[in-house]
Amino acid sequence: MTGRRPPLRAAGVLIGCATAPLGLGYFLLAGTVLGPLLLWRRTRPDALRALAGGARRLSALERARRSAFFGDAFPERYTASDRKVLRFLAVRCSTGLLSAAVLGLLGFGAVLAGLLVAGAARGSLDLPEFLIQVALGGVLLFLGVQGLLSLLSLRPDRP
Repeated sequence: MTGRRPPLRAAGVLIGCATAPLGLGYFLLAGTVLGPLLLWRRTRPDALRALAGGARRLSALERARRSAFFGDAFPERYTASDRKVLRFLAVRCSTGLLSAAVLGLLGFGAVLAGLLVAGAARGSLDLPEFLIQVALGGVLLFLGVQGLLSLLSLRPDRP
């Protein structure tokens, strides 16, 4: 990653979370249509090429997103095997959806923290209950941040 500004990178992550379901939808739809053809040896090469063709288009969109938001550089004419492209898209979808889930849980935790602060300000929480809520919130925050850091290490190879 280059020295892109954190807000730009954050926008890239959010857009990546939003585009991950596209890949999942593609695999579900194309897998349903092409799945039977992938089972037979005679039709497998053509079905695999058709499946990889769509995956190449989605991977090209991912390369464009990574270039725009993270500054990653890709060759003009990037070639990869069909298996590598399909593997990249599968890993990309899973990490994107996992990132969306972790970010959603962090957002949910932020809302709950706001409710906790509001309850404490109103005086509707006693001290033991407040301390338990803060301890649980701290553990969940730690796990959420660790989840995001772990997902950074799962960044798939370039498509």
